[in-house]
Amino acid sequence: MEHVSKVESRQVLSPTNKPVPLRQGIWLDIVAHVSPETRPTTKVRWLIKGLKVVLGSSGFHLTLVYRLAHASRFRFGILGRIISGLGFWWGRHFYGCAIAPTARLFGGLILPHPQGIVIGAEVVIGPRAWIFQNVTIGGSPGKSGMPQVGSDARIYCGAVLTGPIRLGDNVMVGANVVVARDLPDRVVVRPNPVEFSPLPSQYQVESA
Repeated sequence: MEHVSKVESRQVLSPTNKPVPLRQGIWLDIVAHVSPETRPTTKVRWLIKGLKVVLGSSGFHLTLVYRLAHASRFRFGILGRIISGLGFWWGRHFYGCAIAPTARLFGGLILPHPQGIVIGAEVVIGPRAWIFQNVTIGGSPGKSGMPQVGSDARIYCGAVLTGPIRLGDNVMVGANVVVARDLPDRVVVRPNPVEFSPLPSQYQVESA
C-alpha cells in the first residue's frame, strides 16, 4: 500500500496541464462521503447512498460546482472559460468560498463545512483530502509557485498553506496553523500551546 501511495502522489504532484478526470472525481467524492463500515455491496444500495450524498451534502454541492468549472475551463475553449467563471462566481456568492477553476483537486474531496475556503489558481491537492472551514491555500508575496499537497491530507479550520511548498501524504495540519515550508509524509502540525493568565479586574464579574 505504501508503494501505491508513493506512485499515486508522484502522479498527482507531477507538472501537467491535464484536467482532473471529471466522472472519476465525482464518483470518488461520493464514495468518500460514505464511511467504510457502511459502504453497501449492491448497486441499488449504492444508488440510494449516492442520492443521499448528492441531495444532502452542501460540501459535495460546492465540490461539484468546482469540478464542472474545472472541466469546462480545460475542455471547451472560450465557452468553457465563461462556464468556469460562472461556477467560480456561484461558489463565491452562494457558499462564501473562492476555489479557482484552475486548481487541481483530486477525487475523494470532503468539505465538512464549506464556508470561507480559499484555494488559489494552480494549487494541487491529492486524493481523499478533508478541508475544513476558513482554510486558505495559495501564493505568498514575492514567491513564485503554489502549494502542492499529497494524498489523504487533513487541513483543519483556519489553517493557511502559503507559497511554493510541498506537503507529503497523510499530513494533518491543525487549526489556525500557518505552513510556509515543505512537510514530509505522515506528520501532524499543531499550533502553539494555549496560554492563559488571570482575568484583569476590570473585566471580572461577581457571581450571583
